[in-house]
Amino acid sequence: MFEGLDDIDWSQLLHAYGAASDVPGDIRALVSPDEKSAKDALWRLFGNIYHQGTRYTATAPAIPYLVEAALAVDPKRAARILDLLGAIAEPAADIFLRDDLTVAAFRAHIAAEEASISAQARAEFEEYGTWPRVEVEVYDAVLAQIPRLLSGLDRASAEIRVAMLEVLGYFPAQRQVVEALATEIFTDPAAGDVLRVAAIECLSTLARSVEVAPYDAVFEGLLTPEHSLYVKAHAAAAMTTQTDAGFAQLLDALENADEIYRLDRHYARSGGWSMTEVVLGLTRIIHRGEGV
Repeated sequence: MFEGLDDIDWSQLLHAYGAASDVPGDIRALVSPDEKSAKDALWRLFGNIYHQGTRYTATAPAIPYLVEAALAVDPKRAARILDLLGAIAEPAADIFLRDDLTVAAFRAHIAAEEASISAQARAEFEEYGTWPRVEVEVYDAVLAQIPRLLSGLDRASAEIRVAMLEVLGYFPAQRQVVEALATEIFTDPAAGDVLRVAAIECLSTLARSVEVAPYDAVFEGLLTPEHSLYVKAHAAAAMTTQTDAGFAQLLDALENADEIYRLDRHYARSGGWSMTEVVLGLTRIIHRGEGV
């Protein structure tokens, strides 16, 4: 297991606390039979190869081994490793989503940025291992591992599917996979609300890309009586153009904010529903005279 892990000269790679020589040991500990050892190792990896959103020269080389670990452990532990993979990919995705770039344009943007850096900045990147190219390296390293994850993970596990959806939303190249998975979830009566909401959030993130069309028709199709208030509130908040049905659902969400927040704290990995999106959405709609 972890073939080639020791062939990498980790001492020449950097993470938040200097040389990354400790990374192989933490990766191996992820599959330890001792739950505490595995949990502590993942906590350390969150703190060093992904430190408060910063990724380093040691981050991308670790990704294939994180995936290998995720494929070798139980669903609960695998989902936590997927959380790290999603966290690693998110800051890079935020760049092209924020700036309305295609992924190809994002890669070109980073290449141009690195080519134009000053001598002083170059010295800092050399010292800390935070070169601009790391953004592309980590994004592409996670993207390359997605087929392996999809074929190897326990797809019957709701926890795994939720965690996987949180990763997939950052990759427009995987939109067909996401759409198929979301359709499967939305049409399965046995799928729980947390899984449906994870699919909504994944599609919503994906649709922020200039390469993906909005999923408003899909979201409006969820505003039906057979779905819970929890699902309908998230679906309405995810719509980019509000309809009368979406507007009414947002009002209903505001009136039932305490219940939605309670459910979201119980179900959602984000830690709780934020009504800010709903309030801002309603403000925009009322200001434009939409949905009234």
